[in-house]
Amino acid sequence: MHRYRAPLVLLLGVLAMLAQPATAGADSLTQLQARIAQAQQALKELAARRQGQQVQVEQLRGVADSSTAELRRIDQELLATISKLNEAESNLQRVQQEQQALEQQIAEKQTQIEQRANVYGARLRALYKFTRTSPLEELLAARSFSDALQRVTMMQAVTRVDNYLLAQLRAEQQDLLKTREALQQKRAEEQGLRDEIERQRQVLVQRRAEQAAAVARAQAQQQQAEVQLSAWDQQARDLSVQITALQSQYQQELAEIERQRQLEEQRRREEAARAAAQATATAQAAAAAQATARARPGTSGSGAGAQGGAPAPLPGQITTSGLGPSASGLIWPLSNPVVTTEFGERTFAQSFHTGIDLAQSLYTPVMAAGDGIVLESGLAVPGHPEQSYGMMVIIGHSQTLSTLYAHLDNRAHAPVVTAGQQVKRGQVIGYVGMTGLTTGPHLHFEVRVSGNPQNPRSFLPR
Repeated sequence: MHRYRAPLVLLLGVLAMLAQPATAGADSLTQLQARIAQAQQALKELAARRQGQQVQVEQLRGVADSSTAELRRIDQELLATISKLNEAESNLQRVQQEQQALEQQIAEKQTQIEQRANVYGARLRALYKFTRTSPLEELLAARSFSDALQRVTMMQAVTRVDNYLLAQLRAEQQDLLKTREALQQKRAEEQGLRDEIERQRQVLVQRRAEQAAAVARAQAQQQQAEVQLSAWDQQARDLSVQITALQSQYQQELAEIERQRQLEEQRRREEAARAAAQATATAQAAAAAQATARARPGTSGSGAGAQGGAPAPLPGQITTSGLGPSASGLIWPLSNPVVTTEFGERTFAQSFHTGIDLAQSLYTPVMAAGDGIVLESGLAVPGHPEQSYGMMVIIGHSQTLSTLYAHLDNRAHAPVVTAGQQVKRGQVIGYVGMTGLTTGPHLHFEVRVSGNPQNPRSFLPR
């Protein structure tokens, strides 16, 4: 998350700047617009970063879900393996019990064989002790042939029974021994199966531990990304609140400026009416005086004409005829304008005037102050010719020097140049109008160096 630290610091700086209160006396509408634009740009960049962060959150969530699903699958395998292990251990225990029972049967058979052998031996010894005769002697001692045959038959029968019983016991013992060998092999197989299942269980236990650690890491990364996303959402809300406050303040100051403009316009109308009345009275007095002079003998009306000639310049008027370019290569953008507001003065629209206002008749041609390329040509506030600078043109003369021409007409005498067009010094680029915040037809002329307004007087011919 270190890559987000710099953007966060930048956004916090923007928020701190926007949090500073702006007053009509300290900030102009242009400055407020710049602050709103900066906040909107910061909000746009924040939205872009948030979108990228949202994608990362979704990816981390997918990784966490996939890891969790894999952990569940391993758990299922582990449970199945444990079940097999329990079954294998039960089978092994059952085989061991069967082997124990079989060993006991083998021992019992061995005991029976020994008992039967003992009985058989005892019988032979008894016959030997009691008779001390051989079978031939027994036959010769018989009273008759039938008695002899009976004795032989009896002896053979006893021998056959003893041999049969002994052989049967030995056969049963051999069967039990074979069964024991089979059980021993089965026990070995069951033990091998149980050991293999135990090995599988240990492998699954290890895999489960590793997968559980991976799930924990993925969930921690997801949680951290979601916390960052929530922080950016909060910053976006703060920026939106700041933008709304600045826009409200802008509208309030615009309304105050409009109120002041109306008051100024009313004052100008009143002054114009008083000046017109005074001019009418002066004209009437002059006409009466001239009529009186004519009525006097020897008075000629040519004296006034001798004292006439070119009209005297108005206060603040600049006579541009005969002036060449300044050392900066610029000329006055209007012919014989009247400077009504100097650079740095306070106006109803700006607490610090960033240019000079050149009054001239409506639709007077406005000329490019120097050679250059048109950087902008259009309304300062798109769709609102009544706001800010109104219709304006900006010309770039070098990498650092540019000039601005504001309050141009935007209707029948709209600017005749477009952005990207190359212009020459003295070329007509537009006409004096009354767009934007203005009380009368004039040209607001600015000279900017690296984007910072400078006093145009320092760059124009004197």
